[in-house]
Formats: sequence, C-alpha cells, structure tokens
Amino acid sequence: MDFDSFFRARVDALHAEGRYRVFADLERRCGRFPRAFDHRIGAEVTVWCSNDYLGMGQHPAVLAAMAEELREHNIRVSVICPGSVNTELSPHTGKDPMKMLQPEDVAHTVAMLVTQAPQSFVSEILLRPTQKP
Repeated sequence: MDFDSFFRARVDALHAEGRYRVFADLERRCGRFPRAFDHRIGAEVTVWCSNDYLGMGQHPAVLAAMAEELREHNIRVSVICPGSVNTELSPHTGKDPMKMLQPEDVAHTVAMLVTQAPQSFVSEILLRPTQKP
C-alpha cells in the first residue's frame, strides 16, 4: 500500500471538508494543570492529552472522559497501544527486529481508523506482534 498517497488524499479530503486541524501552540503554566494557555486563541484551555505529568493523558479514565466529552462535538477519539515497534527510536536492544511490529503496521492501523464509517469509532486498539520479539 502506498501510505504517502493514501494519507495525502485523506489530508486533502479533510481540507476540502473544512475539518483539517492544526496542533495547538500551548504553554503549560506551573501549578495550573490541566490548564494551559492557547496562543492561537489567547485564552486558557483544558488539556486532555499531551506530554503531561506522569502521562495521565494515557490513563483509561482520562481517555474515556475525553472521548465522552468530545462525542457531542462529533469528534472521535481512538487510542492505538502498539507493542514493540521497530524504529530508530526503539529501546528494544536484543529483540529480533523481524518479529517486532513495523512502522507500516501502525500506519495501516491508523488508515483503518480514519476510514471508519461516520456513525462509529474504535475507541482502543491493542496492536501486538504475532510472535514475541
């Protein structure tokens, strides 16, 4: 599968539909967690997921609350929890890279998520290699 072309077409479709989003320019302020200042709108916002204290943005209760709150705005939240992925950033010394997930495996999973029917969404995917690396 040509992932570059696939994702370029999806991004172009999001632009055409007016649903393309950009990353927020957020400023964390000491003692104000989970609040942050959003420089795009010049106001304070609540940050549900980011590089946050103790990674609580990955806690199942936080993810469920975020997904529930965003549903009323027709925003789907999906979490991919991959096992060992063979990348240059992987700290998997001593593991067999041929038995690890490949970046394309994760990309394929993302492609599946973004092509879901509009009335449904997958909330969580545990993606594991078929053999233990």
